[in-house]
Amino acid sequence: MIILGHELIEYKPYYHVRMQEDLSFLNKHDSVLCDFDVEMIKLCQEKKLNFGVYVQDEKQALIANGAGASVILSDVGVAKHIQQIAEYYLFDAKVGIRSDDINEALSLKVDMIFLDGSIKEIIR
Repeated sequence: MIILGHELIEYKPYYHVRMQEDLSFLNKHDSVLCDFDVEMIKLCQEKKLNFGVYVQDEKQALIANGAGASVILSDVGVAKHIQQIAEYYLFDAKVGIRSDDINEALSLKVDMIFLDGSIKEIIR
């Protein structure tokens, strides 16, 4: 399991981008997370960014993986099922949750957990 945000584990933060203008504050080596938005995903693809997508359901997860997302972040309620789909279809993307409880991630058997502080907000 990949653990982002633990003080003992070195990691590179992800930046939550809410609108296209947020990308102007980042460089091409930064990792970004965006909501499932077709235009934002297209922009990440065009800029060849390492990007992840917040998804609401399994269909969005399938599309995000196919679009080249490196991370699929979901709510705990659907994470386990998305992880099962990812394993069955051999997703390239990692499935993750945002939580402060590593045991929760272990019980869901997801690929990664984003602890507090591992996702940075863009300040304009």
